[in-house]
Amino acid sequence: MARKTVSKPELHALVAQHGQAGAADILGVTPAAVSKRLSTEGRQDSVETLRRERIKLVRAQREKADRHNDMVAGRTVWK
Repeated sequence: MARKTVSKPELHALVAQHGQAGAADILGVTPAAVSKRLSTEGRQDSVETLRRERIKLVRAQREKADRHNDMVAGRTVWK
């Protein structure tokens, strides 16, 4: 089971050991979220909050790709 929160020292240790991309994979969040967390002082997000942000981003990307695919396939006509 994942930890609810990741402290700044724990995050720094993960980044030092695995790099930002590796830490992001371990925590199940995007590398951008790890970078943002490292650059923001005093912020302690729960892992669940970071996952929700990632899910929101992936959904938006999927919807954009679906619209593009519909337009290319001719199912959507822009006026």
